[in-house]
Amino acid sequence: MNRLIKFWGDLFPGEPIIDFSIDQCPMLIGVMRGILIAYDSFSPSQYIPEILLLGNVLVCNDEELKFEALFYQLIVFKQEFDKNEKYLVSFFFIYNNPHLCD
Repeated sequence: MNRLIKFWGDLFPGEPIIDFSIDQCPMLIGVMRGILIAYDSFSPSQYIPEILLLGNVLVCNDEELKFEALFYQLIVFKQEFDKNEKYLVSFFFIYNNPHLCD
């Protein structure tokens, strides 16, 4: 357990530690890139975790786990992930090539 908490803190330094106790399991966490803004520079290297399943409850709608609902939630997360990645790629392309906007 301590190794998992240390790993979480190293991987997500700005995020609060999640309760990884046995009564919270199973747990499904989705991870996608975010934008880190500091001193007029942007970095896509910050990752944002999102708990999708906690115990036998889907976090998005607080419903008890059903395979179809979990499958749907994974599809929604994948769509959000893809949309986020497209945005980040286009944003960083424009940010790194400002002469294209002239």
